[in-house]
Amino acid sequence: MKQSLLFLSIAVAIHCSAQSLLLPGDAAFDKKRLIGTKYEMAVFAITPKGNQVGVSDFTVEVIPNSTNFSVYTSLRMYATNEQWIDTSISDAITLKPVYRSSYNPNRSFALKFGKEVTGFYFDHQGKTKSYVKESVNNLFFDSYVYPYLLGALPLQSGYRADMRVYEYTPVNNGHIKNSRIEEVKSSMYKSDISGEHKVWQVSVFEEATNEQYEYYIDKETRRIWKIEILAANNQKFLLINKEIDFDLVVKTVFDKDATMKLLKEGR
Repeated sequence: MKQSLLFLSIAVAIHCSAQSLLLPGDAAFDKKRLIGTKYEMAVFAITPKGNQVGVSDFTVEVIPNSTNFSVYTSLRMYATNEQWIDTSISDAITLKPVYRSSYNPNRSFALKFGKEVTGFYFDHQGKTKSYVKESVNNLFFDSYVYPYLLGALPLQSGYRADMRVYEYTPVNNGHIKNSRIEEVKSSMYKSDISGEHKVWQVSVFEEATNEQYEYYIDKETRRIWKIEILAANNQKFLLINKEIDFDLVVKTVFDKDATMKLLKEGR
């Protein structure tokens, strides 16, 4: 009897720990939620005492069309004014990766995806350039694009899934890993600018980087309000949406005389 209960417990544990595997072309993605947007986030490093130190601005532009789903980002460091530029282009229908590039002071690379992954990787520090040519048989997403696909998933409390992603590094031949959606729960995000927003708090662990992410995604609009990062070296970072679109509205000067004139003229 004890052995039967033990086997039953193991079976239940395995069942509970299993997560569905999301792949390009999966019907779970609601393409209507993959909308064009552009926003900025302020990036803070969190000190051991919990203080926030501003380190950079992070600009995101998402452009979907009938052919591609494209993500362009720029990270500008406050201390050095250096920029980190990244591009990720996926097929609009399947969300399979098409192109990926990244340029920063440490390294540059560009990859094209098909039956093979081809491209180059240039180490700026060591002044060495290597060429990439890798056969791939499995379906996967680009590791850089998955955060911008989370909002298109059927998020609800208790939702869990794995997303198979491709993350290129020159020192590792195993470039296909999982980004694991470990937990989704209902939460609230309070903005100093626009007030409270109901959000899904999505916990993701990246096998490729050994980093933990907490995404706060608006339940209605799917806007990413906040991201919390625990890096592999235990350094913590915080990204906050700067709500530039809201600022454009509230900072517009109200011209009372001009407004009254328009009202009197019936315009």
